Amino acid sequence: MLVAVAFGYLAWLKRQVNVAQREHDSMKPRFAGIEKQMNRWDPLGPAVEPKRHIVEVLQQLAKAWQGNDKLQFTSFTFSPKEWVMKGGATTDARFELVTRLKQNKELDLFDPSKESCTFESRRIAR
Repeated sequence: MLVAVAFGYLAWLKRQVNVAQREHDSMKPRFAGIEKQMNRWDPLGPAVEPKRHIVEVLQQLAKAWQGNDKLQFTSFTFSPKEWVMKGGATTDARFELVTRLKQNKELDLFDPSKESCTFESRRIAR
């Protein structure tokens, strides 16, 4: 009896999935135009989103830096989709900075899979 109820439940679930799939497929053409428009606007995002402006990114980097004397920045390269900061640092200072940058929600718009913060392996003269 329990097996029959289980098969009945699975059949009902399969039917529910099929109904939801048909509903999704019927709605897809309605949203195709919206998706097309979104894809057209994506390249303009860096120009119109304040969080992607170079000044805002530099402000967030300065907040993360917090005047740490163990960090020295030598160059900063910015593009609308990524930024690269180079410099020298001690291991613990670099770790602290990278941790603060990863926790910063303002920088979430940038692709986290790319290495956007690199440091040269030179020692800092004191």
